[in-house]
This record gives sequence, C-alpha cells and structure tokens, in this order.
Amino acid sequence: MAERRMISRKIAEDDRFVDMHPVSKLLYFYLVLNADDDGFVGSVKMINFLTNADQNNYDELLENNLILEPTKNGVYVITDWYAQNKIEPKIYKATEYLSVRALLFIKTNFAYTTNPDEKDIISPVDYWIKQGRDKKTPPEIQAQQYLEQFQETSKKVPRSVEETSKKVLAQNRLDKNRLDKSRLEQNRPDQTKKEKINKENNYKYINSSSNGGMGETLLNDGSSASSIENNATTENKGNSAVDSGTNQDSINSLFNY
Repeated sequence: MAERRMISRKIAEDDRFVDMHPVSKLLYFYLVLNADDDGFVGSVKMINFLTNADQNNYDELLENNLILEPTKNGVYVITDWYAQNKIEPKIYKATEYLSVRALLFIKTNFAYTTNPDEKDIISPVDYWIKQGRDKKTPPEIQAQQYLEQFQETSKKVPRSVEETSKKVLAQNRLDKNRLDKSRLEQNRPDQTKKEKINKENNYKYINSSSNGGMGETLLNDGSSASSIENNATTENKGNSAVDSGTNQDSINSLFNY
C-alpha cells in the first residue's frame, strides 16, 4: 500500500465536509490514507481504534456522499477517489475487491456511483480502468467512445451466436451422415456373407433312389424340406406295393402246385 495519498481542497473545504463532526472528518482522512489504488478500504478496525469513530460517523460520511454504501463484507469505497488521486500506471495495483468494483460506474467528474441511470456517467469502472484510467480526454468524448463500443459489441453478439449455432448444427448433421455411412459399410459384408450361407443351404444335393444312387437331384430355392419328405414317402409306398404283389404271386403259385 502506498505511503502517501492526496486530498483535494475542493473536497476538504466544501460545505458538506466543513459542517461534519470532527471525528467524521478525521475518519475520512484515515479512510483515504488506508485505501488501495482504486479507493477501496476492506479493514477498518484499526481506523476505528485510532479515530474513536462509530457507526454514526460512517453514516455521516454516507449522507454527504463521501463514501458509498458498504458491502456485506464491510468494504468501503471512497466516492471521490479518482477526483483526488492520480496513480501512475507503473506503480498502479488493482484492487483485490474486483466483485465490488464490477458494480460501479465512473462519472464525468471521476467520482464513483452505483446508479447506472445517472446522466453524467462515462462508463463502467472496469471498462474505464481497462482503457487506462484516462483523465486527459474530455469525459464527454470518453462517454461517446464507450457508447459506440457498446453498440458495436451488441451488434456482434447475436450474429456470432447465430453463426455458431448454424456451424454446430451443420457439424452434427455431417457427423450423423458419416456415422450412418460407416454403419452401412460395416453391415454390407455381413449381409453378403449371410446371403451366401443361405444360398448354399438352399442348394442341397440328395441321392436319387430312382436311378440306384448313381445320379443326383438338385433342389433349387423353391424346394423345401417338406417336398423332400413327401417324395421319400411316395417312393416308400411304391416299394411296399411292389413287395405285396410279389408275395401274392408266390402264394397263388403255391396253391396251384
């Protein structure tokens, strides 16, 4: 933390400051002295001990807009910090309370505010600090520059989101087509192999009983196992009829004898 801080005569001799209680004045000096490079004070126990300040003194500073409403963690912000202090970029160290700073806006008189609807706002504090904490360029020009930057960013965001969505959908369709094609190529050899096995099973060769087993009968795809069984049954019946006729002739010849 720096050993020296600046306080403007414009603040110290203003009526709102002169009319305050002496302890409140001393409290303000110690808050400025112990603030970090962005004007934030996170620990006030030692300050309260040195100044004998209580909550009434903090409320008085708050009523005169010399400090902002403290956070739940007890972080106090010096309202006119950048109106009084100028810290060179080489030695500047950003505050550790970035979540608090993200809620603030910088005004044309370089004072902090938490109200984004005020007319004399330059930009959010984070943007202003990112741009180099410029206090030389007229605040009106800085406000116009931020407005143009904000409008340009707003135009790009929806388009970029739409383009990103289209790219994602197109990539998903491409990946799906590739996956379907890969599955088709994998299934094609299996299907061909299956058809070949079925064809071989349908084409069966059996010995023909009509030619004494010397020939073969080819069954095509239209043949079935039931037809084969029917043919075999018919042949067996024919053979049984021949055997019966032969036996009858033998009996008749025996009687004749």
